[in-house]
Amino acid sequence: MEKQKAMIIIGAAGSGKSRRAQAEAEKRGGDYVVTSWDELQGKFGLALLDSGPATVIVEGLPPAALKKAATREYLKQLASAHDLLIDVKYKNPRTVLAPMFIFTMQTPPKPDLSLVGGECRRFEVVEV
Repeated sequence: MEKQKAMIIIGAAGSGKSRRAQAEAEKRGGDYVVTSWDELQGKFGLALLDSGPATVIVEGLPPAALKKAATREYLKQLASAHDLLIDVKYKNPRTVLAPMFIFTMQTPPKPDLSLVGGECRRFEVVEV
């Protein structure tokens, strides 16, 4: 895999998406953290970057989320940012180096992956 800033791994339930994401993170070297899409959306969702991971694996990106312009914009921001502002409880907000993001998404019958087409070329889509 090249040095993309983001990857979406899609596949059916039980197809090995999480295992593939972990293997990709380990291949890149450095620490990685695993979180869920729901946790990432919370007020302190990016606080997990406080430990300085090289890669963040985000489980459970809902296919329906890609239909929302705000979600697509957020994903593009994560994929293209050099630095990200994080807000950690009881600490002042600070800027950290943006990690590689790997998202896993259960395959709907026909996933709408227009996000990864012309709009945002920083995503690599891997089917498992």
